Amino acid sequence: MSRAIVVQKSSDKRYFLYFLVGLTAFVVYANSLGHQFTLDDPFFFTQNKTVLKGAAGIPQLFAEGSMQGFTGEGGVQPYRPVTLASFALQKDFFGVKPYPAHLVNVLLYVAVCLLFFSAFRRIFREADPRLVFAMALLYAVHPVHAEVVASVKSRDELLAALFGFASLRAYFGGDGPPSITRILGAAALFALAVFSKESAIALLAVCPLASILFRRAGQHDRLFRYATTIRRRVPGADRECVAAGGVGEGLTCLKFGMLVFLGKLTP
Repeated sequence: MSRAIVVQKSSDKRYFLYFLVGLTAFVVYANSLGHQFTLDDPFFFTQNKTVLKGAAGIPQLFAEGSMQGFTGEGGVQPYRPVTLASFALQKDFFGVKPYPAHLVNVLLYVAVCLLFFSAFRRIFREADPRLVFAMALLYAVHPVHAEVVASVKSRDELLAALFGFASLRAYFGGDGPPSITRILGAAALFALAVFSKESAIALLAVCPLASILFRRAGQHDRLFRYATTIRRRVPGADRECVAAGGVGEGLTCLKFGMLVFLGKLTP
């Protein structure tokens, strides 16, 4: 009975951490809900004739370049049909209005932060959850995301991140090497990320490289488990950790992992 209570408390604490990450992400960018459309929005939404057809235009979005509905011309141009399909559906449900568009962006950002937290909890599954929680909070409040969330057009970045982190979560979602099912699921989510914005192709190298780096004896967990070791073996590491607290410990662990990978330390 007591064990069941401990498990329940642990589960409640985990959900509370997710709630805090999501709430933080929403509060930080809630001020963008009153914004209007900006300079780039006509290209992909407000004046894109294919998008303005609504759901009926979605097949055409997958058959042409994403600027063709705006310029009326083909040629080399971005191909982001998943993003434009989201605008087309939004047009059917809410019309061409800025408030719903900004609300969807903020909610997508909340989902991105939650998936970031979830994916890295799986990758560093034996690390202190508070450290991964701190990483997720830093990600949620980092000002580099301001333009992406506040600009309606930048939904392509949000969707690419959403499906990208979902792909990582699927790939690292279980114990041991990824199964065929997990690999196929991760590949499907990766395809959605690329069809949201083509720059997501960079994720193609992440899962294989992470698997190689983390393959031996759960090395991704050891990066955190050996924090004490590196404090003894890297000059100044103990002072760094004391000065920066949990963040310092995380940086120290990552430094240790790099040294192990380069063969300079043998734990």
